[in-house]
Amino acid sequence: MFFDIGKTGVWFEKGMEGLLYLKDGTVCQGVDRNHQEVILENFDIANNVFYILTWSGVEAGGEEKEQEHTFKKISFALYRPDYNALYYHLKHILDEYERLDADNTYKYVYQKILKQALSIYTNENVDNSLDYIKEQLSKYNKII
Repeated sequence: MFFDIGKTGVWFEKGMEGLLYLKDGTVCQGVDRNHQEVILENFDIANNVFYILTWSGVEAGGEEKEQEHTFKKISFALYRPDYNALYYHLKHILDEYERLDADNTYKYVYQKILKQALSIYTNENVDNSLDYIKEQLSKYNKII
């Protein structure tokens, strides 16, 4: 889950904080502007409820002021470690590809790996692409 509860104050020294609970009262973690992501294993969104106990007592001192805080965004996503691994492998290869000079031999190698990994990618089996990337990178000692 992702919670964007906004940012307030010049140095973000003020703002809303909260504590995330599941329906059974289990405390998951605190949420604030520095702790926006919550990863829950085995969370059944269709059959579970969560609560956020919030408070806005974070003040930087000075005169007490009435504040209004709103949730800017709350989103849910299924976290899959295989998708995460594939994303970061592809991202790092692409970042390195863009960093290399046009005449660098590895630029062609990275381009080939990216094209092939994306062509064999399917939602049903992310591992095919990930295994291909790892296999190809293992052939080049300097890349690893």
